[in-house]
Order: sequence, then C-alpha cells, then structure tokens
Amino acid sequence: MTDTSNARFRRIILAIGVVALLLRLAAFQFALKKEAFFRFDYAIHTEIGRNAMNGNFSRTTDAGYLDVYERIMTQRAGLVAVAPLPKPAPSALVPVFYIDPGYGIQAGLLWKLMGRVDWTPVIVLQLLLDSAMVFLLFGIGLAVGRPRIGLWVAGFHAVFLLEIQQALVPHYDVFVTFYYISLVYLLLKERQTTPFRKSLLLMLAVGLLSAYISWIRSTVAFLPFVVALYLVVDKRRSVSFIKSAVLLVTFAAAFAVPKAAYNYQHFRRIDIVRGCKWWNIYTGLGQFANPFGLVGTDGDVVRYVSSVDPSIRLGPPGVLDYRRADELVRPHVLHLIKEHPVWYVTTCIKRAALVVFPGFYFDDRFAQKSTADRDWFSSILPWLSIVWRILILGLAAWSLLFLVGAVMGLRRDAGMYLVVLLPFIYSVVSIAPMFLQHRSLTNVYFIQFFFALLAIRELKAVVQRRRSASGLRVEM
Repeated sequence: MTDTSNARFRRIILAIGVVALLLRLAAFQFALKKEAFFRFDYAIHTEIGRNAMNGNFSRTTDAGYLDVYERIMTQRAGLVAVAPLPKPAPSALVPVFYIDPGYGIQAGLLWKLMGRVDWTPVIVLQLLLDSAMVFLLFGIGLAVGRPRIGLWVAGFHAVFLLEIQQALVPHYDVFVTFYYISLVYLLLKERQTTPFRKSLLLMLAVGLLSAYISWIRSTVAFLPFVVALYLVVDKRRSVSFIKSAVLLVTFAAAFAVPKAAYNYQHFRRIDIVRGCKWWNIYTGLGQFANPFGLVGTDGDVVRYVSSVDPSIRLGPPGVLDYRRADELVRPHVLHLIKEHPVWYVTTCIKRAALVVFPGFYFDDRFAQKSTADRDWFSSILPWLSIVWRILILGLAAWSLLFLVGAVMGLRRDAGMYLVVLLPFIYSVVSIAPMFLQHRSLTNVYFIQFFFALLAIRELKAVVQRRRSASGLRVEM
C-alpha cells in the first residue's frame, strides 16, 4: 500500500471506531430507560463479585440464597442499583461449580477499586472493549493483505446489533468475541514475525490471553491446544515446537493447572472446564424433535433428577444442587445416546449446520428462539424487529458465500487462512455434540463475514479476468 492509501485507511478506521463507540453509548442509554439488562446468570455473577470484594474468590452463595436474589433482580430488571441483600454467612459460601468465576471476580475487583457495587462501569468497560475490536479486525485484514476487507468487517462490527446487545448485558459473551478476534490477530502477526524473541513474546501473549478468557468462559479452554497443534504442523513456522511449548506452559501455569487443582480439591474431578457438562448435553437432546419428550430447557434436567432423587431440591422450589444433578443425569444421557446413536449423530450434524447457517431452522424450537431474540430488539425500539428479519435472511446468504470464500482462501494460502478459520472450526466442534445457544454464533460472525467478502472479491476478479480474456479474443 502507498502512504496515501495508508493515511486514508487510518482515517476510515478511526471514523469506524468513533461510530462504533457512539452507537454503543446510545444503545446503553436506550437500555437504561427500558431496563433491558437482566440475564439469568446476573445474580450469580454479582454474588461472585461481592464475595471477591471480601477476599472469597471462586465462591458463591448457596442455592437458596441465590434463588431469593434471582427473583428480586427479575422483578427489578435493573442494572445500576444492585439489590442490597444482607451479607451471607461464611457457612453459606460454596465452591463455584456450574459457572466460571472469572467474570464475577473481574467485576468484584473493579467494584473494590470503586468502593461500591455498581454494574455501570463494568458495562462501560465492555462497550469500550467492543468498540476497540474494530481496530483488531482491520489489523487482521492488513495481516492477510486484504485491508479493504478488514475495513468492511470492522464497519459491520460497528453496527452489528447482536454484537451491541452482547456488549450491553452483564455477561461474558463479549469477552469470548474479543478472545477470538485477538487470537486470530496475534497468530497472524506471529506468522509474519522474523525475530525469534518477538515470536516467543507473541506466544506468551496468546497463552496469557487464553488463560484470562478461560477463567471467564472455560468452554474455550481447549482452543490453545488446537493452536499449539496448528503451530507444529504449519511448515512455514520455524522452531514451532518451542513456540507451542511456550504457549502451553504459559496457559497451563495461568489456568489449566490451578483450575484442575480447584476442581479436584472441591469436586474430586480433574477437569479444566466448568461443571454441568452432562446437564448441557441432556438439555441439548431436547433441542430437536426427539423420542424422549424433551423440550430443550433446563426444566428437562430438573424433572428427571427430581424423579430420581426428590431430596435433591434445596431451598425454595425449583432450586437444585447442580453438582448432584450433573452426576445423576450422566448415566441417563449415556444410556439415551447408546439406545439412539443414529438419532444423536443426526442432531450433532444439525447443530453444526446451524453454526454455519444461523438463518436456517430445522424445527419450530429454533424458530421460536429467533422470535424471542427479535422481541428483545422490539422492546428497545419497535422498528428494530424489521432489522432483525433482514439480519436473519442476510446471515443465511452470507453463510453460502462464507463457504465459497473459505475454500478459495484455503486454496490460495492454507496456512494463513486456516488461522482465521480456527475459532470457527473450534466452535462447530465444541457446540455440535452438546447445546447450541444462538448468542454463541455471534462470537464467530466476523469469520463468516470475512470469508463472504473474500468470496465476493475473488468472484469479481474472476469475472473481470474472463471479460478481459474475451476482449482480447475479439481484438485478435
């Protein structure tokens, strides 16, 4: 690129960043008026944060206390003012099992600095982080030699309503998107780096970033191992074993080892992910038409474990011991899969297809979820429901172009474009056998959009070449 092009691109990306920030701040004001922030895990994130302020990290309160808190926050549906519940007794504190503690701890540390429990600065931090991602997306475009595609992807991120929604709620989704974008950017930078010391520093950064996000959302905890494998098999990288070792040792020291030790100490299991794995798989069995009468909600698990062990209920009705429930549902899940293996494999394929084609639905349950998401937008501004319908149709069209672009990119430079695809492939593989949440699709949207634009530019170039060839033949 020429200096003139560089200056022009810098001005454009700066303008995109400003637009992204202004849109998110405007959405924040609308959401404050509508009090549209509440999410199911809001209460437990708050409790983990409040306990972290008092030095009790990775602990939450018992189920009965949380149930009362959940109902209060549901009724208020607010964000700024946290319900002033009394401080729980130390005997009520229990290890965190079914949710990752990192997000709540991060909020608690911020509250400790501020001296009060207030979600507003946490959300503002998320909005700033989400706005800054446009610069990383442009950097990805530069790294693969496609600066214009980087600008288009950054521009789409700036106005993407689903991404703005995730940045507005007190939940960890925006950090997963940040991780995927940052990971692709860092790996591409490392691929272009010649000094060995700088490459090792970039791998150290990848390891630390992976550990940080894994404490917040442990479903990404196996991605660093996939990256390490990629580094070894990528023939264009030198001393790849050393780089992989730096990445894995850093990740193990900062997350995998302490997480496994924590799980073994409190739950007698060596694992690096949160609990309720079998709970999620059982819920996923009900996401499609099934012979078991499941409907694809947590109520399926509640009904089953209550029928097996009625004493599992704790506190008010509906509150469960998640660890015990996961243990009880595990053999039942394995039995159902063993009895209907073909059906289960079919659901995995359908779930994987929904990651690739998020605008398509295989039965009414996913269509109902789409309607629920559309209604969320309508609660903010009525005309946004129309935009939602356009988004769904647009996502389906982009998905087809995404597949074309992915094939074209891999044929041109498999090593480089595989880096961009890694988070998407990981998402498909990790979601397919378990449970699909539509908000998980937003985490990898930028990859689909990138390759869709790549397909458009490549197809346009093919058409132009054919026209030029036809013109030459006519002249001859």
